Amino acid sequence: MPICSNRIRGGGALALLMFCWQATGADAAAWGWRPVLPAGPAPADLLVQVGAAPRESTRIDNLIEQAESLEKEWAYDQAAKQWEEILAHREKDLGPLQVPTAEALTGLARIYTKQGRYAMAEPLYTKAISILEKVLGDSDIETAKLIANLAGLYLSQGHYGLAETLYKRAAKILEDKLDPWSKTTAASLNNLGVLMIEQARYDEAETLIRRALEIHQKTVRPNSMATASSLKNLALIYLGTGRVHEAETILKYAQKINEGVNPWDPETANTLNNLAELYMKEGRYQDAEPLYRRALEIRQKSQGQQHPDTGTSLNNLAFLYYNQGRLEQAEQLFQDALAVRQKSFGFQHPQTIASLANLATLQLQESKLMPARSSLIRVVQGQGEWLRRELPLQPRDLRSRLLAQQQNAVTLAFALLDQDPSAIDLAMETRLNRQGLLAEIEQRQRRLATSASGTRDLAERIARIDQLVASVSLQAEKRPALEQERQKLEADLYRALPSLRIERVSISQVAAALPRDGLLVEIQKYRPFRGVQKGKVLWGEPRYVALLLHPNGRPVLVSLREAAPIDMAVGKALDITAKNNEDPRPYWQQVSNLVLKPLQPHLGGIRQLFLSSDGELHRVPFLALPSSQDPQRLLGEVVHLRILTTGRDLVRLQQPHKIGSTPVVMANPAFSAGAAAPPGTTFTSAPSLGNRGGQKRSGQLREGLTWEPLPGTRDEAEQVARLLGAGAPIIAEKATASRALQQKGPRIFHIATHGFFFPEPLAEAVSSPRNPMHETARGYSALLPVVAGQEDALLRGGLVLAGANNPELNPADDGYLTAAEATGMDLEGTELVTLSACETGLGDVRSGEGVYGLQRAFTVAGSRSTLLSLWKVNDAATAAFMADYYSRLRAGLGRSEALVATQAAFRSHPEPLYREMYVWGAFQLTGDWQPIQQRPSERAMPPK
Repeated sequence: MPICSNRIRGGGALALLMFCWQATGADAAAWGWRPVLPAGPAPADLLVQVGAAPRESTRIDNLIEQAESLEKEWAYDQAAKQWEEILAHREKDLGPLQVPTAEALTGLARIYTKQGRYAMAEPLYTKAISILEKVLGDSDIETAKLIANLAGLYLSQGHYGLAETLYKRAAKILEDKLDPWSKTTAASLNNLGVLMIEQARYDEAETLIRRALEIHQKTVRPNSMATASSLKNLALIYLGTGRVHEAETILKYAQKINEGVNPWDPETANTLNNLAELYMKEGRYQDAEPLYRRALEIRQKSQGQQHPDTGTSLNNLAFLYYNQGRLEQAEQLFQDALAVRQKSFGFQHPQTIASLANLATLQLQESKLMPARSSLIRVVQGQGEWLRRELPLQPRDLRSRLLAQQQNAVTLAFALLDQDPSAIDLAMETRLNRQGLLAEIEQRQRRLATSASGTRDLAERIARIDQLVASVSLQAEKRPALEQERQKLEADLYRALPSLRIERVSISQVAAALPRDGLLVEIQKYRPFRGVQKGKVLWGEPRYVALLLHPNGRPVLVSLREAAPIDMAVGKALDITAKNNEDPRPYWQQVSNLVLKPLQPHLGGIRQLFLSSDGELHRVPFLALPSSQDPQRLLGEVVHLRILTTGRDLVRLQQPHKIGSTPVVMANPAFSAGAAAPPGTTFTSAPSLGNRGGQKRSGQLREGLTWEPLPGTRDEAEQVARLLGAGAPIIAEKATASRALQQKGPRIFHIATHGFFFPEPLAEAVSSPRNPMHETARGYSALLPVVAGQEDALLRGGLVLAGANNPELNPADDGYLTAAEATGMDLEGTELVTLSACETGLGDVRSGEGVYGLQRAFTVAGSRSTLLSLWKVNDAATAAFMADYYSRLRAGLGRSEALVATQAAFRSHPEPLYREMYVWGAFQLTGDWQPIQQRPSERAMPPK
């Protein structure tokens, strides 16, 4: 990058240098020069140095001019050789830490980037930035421009987290140094907008792109390439948000500008590609083909045969052929696109992964199962590595979105399994490494964030914002700003943490963690692949499949058939059980027949069954299901059942862990603490059960409700505290959300109060998978669209604590502890969190991540296991159940065995109500099933 606005070259170099040295204020501004050296006389030694070798200087200037001319002619190989020679001269004549050397490094890096040789460009940009930071300062405009170049390089490589950090750093420097209406500012906004488009963050992108366009309207010609580029990006936002007609109008206008300025410019090809993409989505193949062909021709001529953008054009033309039934031509072009991308990016880049996935999809279409498996092995490995690298760098709110964009591996691995049962190893490895990945990342990062003072401060600031965002008294118009601030702080935190390396687990590792009499069952919900027709991927109706893993490392496939009848049976059984107005056992027998009976032939000799579910099966009380082997006995009586989030937990739970502090019991919150309860509807959470009586724990939250006291939980808390050797229970006005959040790793954390969860429909993800092959100018694809509700699921569920009837009295503690807030707790060393509240096991079910609710939140916070309820339960019955359960834990039984024993005791309880499944079957243990670690001073107590 030049010191001033233009280079110092040729015979006028000395005079021009003197001008740059002396020019200040209006003089510099008038000529467009930016002085970087102090005003005043130039040092004599500088004058001597400049005049020392005029011929050599002239020769270097000529080389630079030739290199730039070759670049304009797209002769990148020759231009690279010129810049290599220039760099060698600069380093020899001036040394490695001079601005002209940085200029040479930048020139060569720029050519490498245009050639798609990103691995070679990165160290050159990094070195050039280091030079400018030392010579010009780390807040200089030229330094910022180079930082933005490096950010663009990272974006091309799929390093979104790094790219965003650098783009924002460059934007901050430019914002401080430049006129907000400068072209450079517009370019910075446009670049950041492109990054947001790549991540489907369309609202943020539109704000940035519209601002860039506003600047262009004032500073450049309306028909400039810069304006066309921003218009194209705005059209991509419209296309991504379904505004197709507006997108087409804008793209046609941008294309008209491009053709008028330079019909062979890569930007012209980008716009053609985007317009063709729009036509493809509308099934207008005849309109799309000439545009794709023209874009490919431009890219091959201007950027070369091996440039990644050329790969994108090859891929998109292949997809067009695929939809026209020209499969042989399509396969060859998919192979060509893959070769280009593999050479530029390697296997762990979204574009390479997309090409592999597209090729695998075509191979599935043609029933070429062995080639499809070979392609998908690389998809699974490459996509997994990329996600484990990129997800930790993203704010929490964006991770699920990014993960949903990268579902090729999971979707296609199970589509292949549907056609080729011998591909079970690939499906099992995919499931083991993807299920619960986000939760594991959050858990590890929370642990790292609280381990050092600098990151601890950021973590605490994020936690405070979480509390504010979760507050029901927060005004709606203030929420977006707080969420944006949280995203910024999270990005700063996650990039300040040590490198978070989540290792891939193998089937053999998980099998080795199984006991000899154990069996792991991973249940996956998927859709069978039915081919591609008229531009759309066709999928069959959802199905469940069980992947079984024995200790010998041999996986076995068991089909559970269509998901619809299973999901309907689960929903019906849950509804009947929660209402408790008829015998639910026949309904659960039906669920058992659909889910457990197909597994029965493989359960011989199995004593310990480890189960990781998917979909609606997360809501099944598996311990209480009738056994498929003996319907008169329950599954929990036939085998020792352990519910896990993922089979990876078998490996994690074997590792040594901290022993927590004294157990904590919290109950009977004073919901109306602070003032009289405001007028509203009294809410008791469940329909009347006649003479069954008892206060019911609430299951929903609505504005203006009055939460009824739970006096029975006080007796429960006192009894549980005695059994656990805890201190005095935290009750009444002290049982606040703030007090709960302050707990640090109690060995057992028992909370008895109202729970709430209210569902919100998610976007239809599985029912309308998006096109796997069609690509934007950047050129990576995904089989599934973004899966996201209108509001964070972790904000829609939680616990009701002191002051909840008067939430506006204390904005810092509104009386609600949401699942989102609970994720920030420090429960390292906590063996068990028990939520003695109704429906605390509910949440949004998300394929690949389980239930987004309190169970996930407390697991992320560090708890090794959770005991939560699947439906509303009588208050007095819950108290009795918990007392019996803890007495068995104290006697040394494992967490799961104690639950089974308590259920058995209640099935023969003297109180008729307690003998019903409505009471004894409600609670589900997830996570560590083993006995609670006790300190040597703690004495075991026999069960009552």
